[in-house]
Amino acid sequence: MYVVAGSSGEATEKQLHHPALPYALRRRGSMVLDFDGGRLDARFVDWTGQVKDSFAIVKGPPASAPVVGAAGP
Repeated sequence: MYVVAGSSGEATEKQLHHPALPYALRRRGSMVLDFDGGRLDARFVDWTGQVKDSFAIVKGPPASAPVVGAAGP
């Protein structure tokens, strides 16, 4: 997983096409990361305080690996 969060002092009419930016907003703002145990919440907050984009990642238990040599059903 990767996150590219870039904001500058101005929002221009330039094209926002770049391979590292699959989703682009023409907004000034900040990326806020909150960690709580095995959970990460990410939000892009614009200069008015509105959340314009967000996602969460929750760390769960590892997936069970199949037992080698186990009898099938």
